[in-house]
Amino acid sequence: ITFRNTAVCTAKSIIDRVNESLKRIALRTETSDIILSMSVGLCGLSDEMASDEIILKADKRMYDEKRNKKTESAYNID
Repeated sequence: ITFRNTAVCTAKSIIDRVNESLKRIALRTETSDIILSMSVGLCGLSDEMASDEIILKADKRMYDEKRNKKTESAYNID
């Protein structure tokens, strides 16, 4: 998802609200409930950044967040 003309703190707030909404959705199976969540790689943009650099940065942050999911969300913004 790309948030055009949006400050990083606003994008983070939107992502947090979506993630909280997902946590309230339980997929019921015969044996258990599955709680939904998402991992996001948030990356602020600058005019000097190439598109592949943006994608690599966001991808790395998403996988960092996945690894840190058990502790707390990782939104590392330069």
